[in-house]
Amino acid sequence: MKSVKEIVEKESLMRLEYKSIEILYSTGIFTFVPAAFYSEKESAKILSFNHPLEKGFVVRNSFFQRTGAWCLFAMPQNLSEYLGEIFPSAAIRHNLFPLIEKGLKDNLNYPSRQQVHLNFLRDYFEIAILKGPKLLLSNCFNYQTERDILYYVLYVFDQLKLSPEESEVIIHGHLPQVSPVYHLLKKFIRKTSFARPENTFQYSYTFNQLPEHYFSSLLNVYKCE
Repeated sequence: MKSVKEIVEKESLMRLEYKSIEILYSTGIFTFVPAAFYSEKESAKILSFNHPLEKGFVVRNSFFQRTGAWCLFAMPQNLSEYLGEIFPSAAIRHNLFPLIEKGLKDNLNYPSRQQVHLNFLRDYFEIAILKGPKLLLSNCFNYQTERDILYYVLYVFDQLKLSPEESEVIIHGHLPQVSPVYHLLKKFIRKTSFARPENTFQYSYTFNQLPEHYFSSLLNVYKCE
């Protein structure tokens, strides 16, 4: 919370006016609920089926249109209230939103395409498995070593009976290109690659200093509509 305030107060770009604002929040405390079973009043109860809701946290919700489901996730109450004060018109979504919605949009005309998107954060990674325009699975896993990552990915492949020859593994987020993870995955899954940002946008030259896949998911948020 302290670091968020420091960024908002010090960064001049945060004080400009924008046509719209999207805020992505990453947490492993989330669950998806089909729209037919969703109830805003019961959000906390529904989320607590899978994750105990800790004191000081509130439940946020975000609708994933292409999955026809609501994503319920926990967020510190003080952070939720602060962002609401600073950015009252902002849409606050779970970090998986662009990863899933953009992927499903791209797959509309490819019903047999199988994709496994991996988005790496500090000590865990998000995973979204798509088959054509359908979401098969989304989850997140904590890891300590490269072998942990390989284990979880191959476990998911086995459980969903995905083909290591036909399925694509696409890497997003903070995983260096020299990481052994890439070569480990490539050894077992032939179509393993790093994500690339949309070429329909023009990016600041400062992005040339970063690997293209670091913020590929974040930059796709406006391609989800």
